[in-house]
Amino acid sequence: SDLSSRAYALEVSDNSMQPVFQEGDWIILDPMALPEPGDFVAAKYGGKEELIFRKYRPRGLDNSGNMTFELVPLNEDFPPLRSNIIPIDIIGTLIEHRVFTRKHRIAS
Repeated sequence: SDLSSRAYALEVSDNSMQPVFQEGDWIILDPMALPEPGDFVAAKYGGKEELIFRKYRPRGLDNSGNMTFELVPLNEDFPPLRSNIIPIDIIGTLIEHRVFTRKHRIAS
């Protein structure tokens, strides 16, 4: 697929996006690709340095005309985040999902 020169890869580090994305999967993100409804994005929120990976869901315009959105985990054990409640900075949109087979122990 077409990627900008700023595209990068991240390893999924938790189970917030199971069952589609497993811990250890690799995702290719592009900060130049604007997210559309239903896309998956990486983001920072609330001034934290930690990245999260979630589904992007636009919610409409606020009173100032800015688009509000929520970032939703696929695993319902994790809470959604809403941009009208906490500052969220989307830093990349998913372009590719790479799944590697898990290492198997060979019987002797």
